[in-house]
Amino acid sequence: MAKRIIGFILCFALCFMILPFSAYAKEQEAGPAMITSLEITIPEPVAGENPSFSAVVPEDAGYDVEDYDDDEWISGVNWSEEDTYTCGEDYVYELGHDYWVYISLVLTDEQAYRFADADDIRATVNGRVAEVSAYDDNNYVVNCCFTLRDKALMVGKVSVTVPKPAAGEEIPYAASVPDGAIYALEDFDIDGWQNGVIWQDEEGDPLEPGAVFEPGKAYIVIISLVLPDDGHWFAPQDELAAAVNGRTAQAYKYSFDNYGISRTFHINEPNLCDVLVFPDAEATEPVTGSVVERGTVYGAISAPEREDEEFMGWFTDRACTTPYDPAAPVTQDTEIFAKWEKKATRLLGDADGNGVVNVFDASYVQKGLTGTAGYPDYAAVDRRDIGYRASDADGNGVVNIFDAATVQKFLTGSASAQGLGIGELMR
Repeated sequence: MAKRIIGFILCFALCFMILPFSAYAKEQEAGPAMITSLEITIPEPVAGENPSFSAVVPEDAGYDVEDYDDDEWISGVNWSEEDTYTCGEDYVYELGHDYWVYISLVLTDEQAYRFADADDIRATVNGRVAEVSAYDDNNYVVNCCFTLRDKALMVGKVSVTVPKPAAGEEIPYAASVPDGAIYALEDFDIDGWQNGVIWQDEEGDPLEPGAVFEPGKAYIVIISLVLPDDGHWFAPQDELAAAVNGRTAQAYKYSFDNYGISRTFHINEPNLCDVLVFPDAEATEPVTGSVVERGTVYGAISAPEREDEEFMGWFTDRACTTPYDPAAPVTQDTEIFAKWEKKATRLLGDADGNGVVNVFDASYVQKGLTGTAGYPDYAAVDRRDIGYRASDADGNGVVNIFDAATVQKFLTGSASAQGLGIGELMR
């Protein structure tokens, strides 16, 4: 019996010795902790200030900023403009520029931690998603772009016109932008580019000078646009509205002040014409499109409807000055645009918009003209605005003190204010 008790005690003690050893073995087998995310905080760049070369990571993160200095790095941090020009301590940040920050990270304990593959790590700098690259297993670099922009100087829309390509015609290396546009064509000639324009075939190969458009094929035009060095900048690539010959085009960012604008043209056979119908003069994509034989009649187009606008007819120019003739034969590629005008929803003279013309409307106009708070500043209001038009009681196109007087005369029955349409629905 005593032997059995002693054996039981020895087994029990042996278990207590083996279990800790087993746990230790498993811990050793697990290896270093894997770091799968990197979080860095730095002072945000501010226009007019010098770069800061400090960076902070969370406590006990398993990694830290490398204490490293050379000609380009200070305390493990590097700043560069447009990813090419190194910004030293004396550099001054400027509006309208992109700045890249690079932060070098190292493991705090190479036995206890290791970085996951760079492609599998999620990194942020000041909460922004950042890119990660590996120098070696124990040294990773995180980089992120900061953009210093004045919203008032953002260019969000661009339009370019090129000669319309036609079968048998020579490739044109010319383009133009609207008068007064802040952007311009980049004037350079290299590797197929001429005057900032390049034409390519469907495979993206540049066309040789002197080549002609062939029917049944598609051609790609790319126009390089630049901005002046005055702080203006193009909107982000996915936000920039671009058009070539009035049609939606693709925008490609080369830098914050240099974009490529691209559109594909399909060349018809000589006996065919495109007829495109647009919903309004601002549209860059048609609602319908047809290819018809040259000389045929396209015919009538049904009138569309809009809730707050009145359809005024179809026109063959964006200015809506040339009416579309449904009986005329189509002799060339044709674009047709719907013209709209806002439906009248206000009485002339009803300045305050309450649906009635009375003495308060005259007072409303007077207060707006004298700058009373809460009333419209007529000098700053768009003259097409329905409230402005309703306040222009005498119909001369300008809201002034005479409009208040005209309403008063109308209300007192003065003959000089009759026949102006005051109190009637505006047209």
